[in-house]
Amino acid sequence: MRLSVILLVACAVLVPTLNGELAPQECPSACSCHYYRVHWVASCSHRALSDVPSGLAPTTYMLELNGNALTDFFVDPEVKLRRIVLTNNNLKTLTKRNFKGLGLLIDVEVSGNQLTSISPDTFQGSPGLITFEARRNKDLTGPTDDSPFLESRSLQTLDLCDSGISIIGSNFFSKTPSLRKIILSGNPLRTIRPGAFAGLQGLDELHLANTLISHVAPADFAPDPPLRVLNLNQNRLNADKLKTLVSKLVHLEKLDISRCGLTLKASHVGTFAHCNWLHTLDTAFNDLSGLDLTRALGKLNHLEHLDLTSCNLNEKSFKSDVLSNLTRLRTLKVSDNTLGLINMTSVLQPLSKLHHLSVGNCQLRSTKFLRELPKVRQSLRSLDLSRNPLGDQEVNTAGTIFNQLESLDVSYCGLTTITKDAFSPAKNLITLAISGNKVQIESGALSDLTRLEKLYMRECNQRGAPPADVFPPESKLIELYLSGNPLDLDQNQVVPQHLKNLQVLDVSECYLRKITASSLVGAQNLVKLEASGNILSSLDDALPDLGTLAPKLEILDLRNSRVRRITPEAVDGCSRLQAVYLEENPLQCDCYMARLWQWAISKGVALHERRGSALLRCQGQAELWPKPLDSLIC
Repeated sequence: MRLSVILLVACAVLVPTLNGELAPQECPSACSCHYYRVHWVASCSHRALSDVPSGLAPTTYMLELNGNALTDFFVDPEVKLRRIVLTNNNLKTLTKRNFKGLGLLIDVEVSGNQLTSISPDTFQGSPGLITFEARRNKDLTGPTDDSPFLESRSLQTLDLCDSGISIIGSNFFSKTPSLRKIILSGNPLRTIRPGAFAGLQGLDELHLANTLISHVAPADFAPDPPLRVLNLNQNRLNADKLKTLVSKLVHLEKLDISRCGLTLKASHVGTFAHCNWLHTLDTAFNDLSGLDLTRALGKLNHLEHLDLTSCNLNEKSFKSDVLSNLTRLRTLKVSDNTLGLINMTSVLQPLSKLHHLSVGNCQLRSTKFLRELPKVRQSLRSLDLSRNPLGDQEVNTAGTIFNQLESLDVSYCGLTTITKDAFSPAKNLITLAISGNKVQIESGALSDLTRLEKLYMRECNQRGAPPADVFPPESKLIELYLSGNPLDLDQNQVVPQHLKNLQVLDVSECYLRKITASSLVGAQNLVKLEASGNILSSLDDALPDLGTLAPKLEILDLRNSRVRRITPEAVDGCSRLQAVYLEENPLQCDCYMARLWQWAISKGVALHERRGSALLRCQGQAELWPKPLDSLIC
């Protein structure tokens, strides 16, 4: 009978109006509500709420309460929620009382709170729970004895990243037998007790990056573990114990052991010998100079993605036949290795399916090896040549090397001029990075790049955006990155009319004292404006009327820009605005800022990211917002 009632209500809700649209449902006055596909979503984020608002529609599918002041919560069980998001509040504990009556819950997220404990029976009344995320709760330590963390037979994904868990006991997961994905990265893990994962017969992914462990033992898993993805990066691993572990994980498809302080020698040549199904291997920032990579990688016939960045490669470890058996390779990253004396033509010859090649900072002085590899050039779609001393001649005359590329990075390559012929063959380019080159750009230099969407020009000694004669007549540029340039916005534009399709603009660390209206004349489609790290110290005229100039703006980043105050009028016309980031500024707590705070609450606009401790403070005061504003009489 109860199920019939629910179905009748759901059908009534989904009856379209005469114009074909779904009829609106109830919505609390403190929230904004909308349909996502056919699901009713209540967005009540960044409203300074201390309680869950009343008036939610019974058929509300998703409730968003991010960035509020909740220390506890309770949702009317008449609301048939499937998903609830409570990130960046002040929750300290979770018990089954918080989720009483929410029997249809599928996903719960409580990241970025102040949780110290979660009762194991918290989700006893939610038998269909699939995903639980509790990232960035530094005081959440979990059970220190051998008891289970949670009880949920349906739970498949558990994310406890960047919390305070130091011990994983043998029974930590004993009451969550259906887990397929576990994320424990960023926890101060010191101990994983034997058999910790042994009861998880379907465990597919395990993420243990950036913890304090030195090894994971085969005895921690079930016999013949089905694990496909293992992430151990940024740990201090023991190379011998790693070899023992990997030999048992015969179903691995993706392994990340980057930044683990490993020194792999001749005795470790068989470390990956049993990983016959491995398609992604990341060993970046380890010392592989003593390892014969030809033998170590020779049996990985299914490998598609290989990262050997900063592995101290040399002629002994990186021989000309090192990749001869890896004919399926699509991504190869060997940046930050000295490859100037290695025959790169021979190394890359077998890789006719290569799509992405990264050889940045390899002391390369020529692109000749690419000219000699026509099959590789035909397949290549992304090429990173950054931080090599190539100079103008090599880049501006590279010609047909670039003709199939969609992404090219020649940042910090000693360029002084980009000629109109440099990239003319690269008609398929979507992303181009020329950062770190003090360049003069000739007229027509990018005019053939009719598909170009992203342009990186950081630290290029530019005063403004490139002029119209550099681009095609109808530029499709969507993202422009100008950070680190000495921009002069009194004389130049950063979103001129010829870049009217621009959606993302980065002018961070550009010594800006103000952002002028004249510099944003083409900003009608701008969605994100990054202006952090500037010197916008003026009280009232640091920002123009962005509602008129950039009405579609969603994100405005003003962090660490010496902002003392801004008025709501500068951004009130931006109807889609989601956030104005003001952290690390000497904010002057006066009635102007009190008005901004009240306006932000009424619109649901975030004024900080709420990550770590960099929240909003008034200049000279220790208390966080909004306490200093509450005492003002305005």
